[in-house]
Amino acid sequence: FSFLQVSSHDNRQDRAAAVLAAAGRKLDSRLTTLALTMKLDSFEKVKKAIDEMKADLKKQQAAEVEQKDWCVDELQKTKLETQDKTHSEQQKLAELEALQSKVAQLGADIKSLEDEVAEMNKQTQVAGQNREKENKEFQGVVMEQRQTQKLLQQASASLKKFYVKAPAFIQAKKSKAGEPEFKDYKEQSASFGVISMLQQLIADAKAMEVEATHAETSAQEDYEAFAKATTASIETKKKEMTTKAGEKGASEASLVEARQDKEGLTTELAELAALTGELHNQCDTLMQQFDARQSARSDEMDSL
Repeated sequence: FSFLQVSSHDNRQDRAAAVLAAAGRKLDSRLTTLALTMKLDSFEKVKKAIDEMKADLKKQQAAEVEQKDWCVDELQKTKLETQDKTHSEQQKLAELEALQSKVAQLGADIKSLEDEVAEMNKQTQVAGQNREKENKEFQGVVMEQRQTQKLLQQASASLKKFYVKAPAFIQAKKSKAGEPEFKDYKEQSASFGVISMLQQLIADAKAMEVEATHAETSAQEDYEAFAKATTASIETKKKEMTTKAGEKGASEASLVEARQDKEGLTTELAELAALTGELHNQCDTLMQQFDARQSARSDEMDSL
């Protein structure tokens, strides 16, 4: 009886060893080693070793699952963060382009205003010079006409005095000489014609003076209105220049900040790309072989 028991125990142990050896050839060399141990050692020891192997395989399975989950989470997290940073970088690039365009436009506007102010100052200067020239000409015309009037008035007065006193003297002289009286009448008529002509010349000179004065007054009023309007326009444009210069300064400050932000985003994207590369190096093989490795361990545990 004792012999049969021992014999039966040995047969079971041999069959178990054979199973382990076969599994070892297919799955894990440790099973082959365990099969040899089973042939040489007690069954209880082998059973304990099998249990330890199963526990170790379960730990490996769980650790690999945990590692895969971590890889999936980290890759997804990095992917989403990369998408978010890429979107932010694109928005920042659009902001940079808008700010650059705005700064350029404001600079062009300020230059245009400066040119307009310079042109208006030039026009004001030219108008002032022309007004000064015209006034000088006016002063010359007035002086000339007044001198003409004075000379003509003096001549007219002299003629009047002469022709008032002369008739009696001329009449007496002509009576002694026996000259006819109709000749005296012609001479008197001629004298009045000369005086009348002088009076007309005086009137013409006065009219010319009045006309020149009116033209001067009108020209001065036009110049003052032009100068006033131009000065007001220059002040308006200078205020606009100041406003635009302030906007340009603020936009340039925003542009500097936007460039710094964009550089920061570019750096972060480069770091994320490097991190993604590291994650793929660490996780790709694990994830590609995950199902096969999990299945192989399951088969190994089943064989135990």
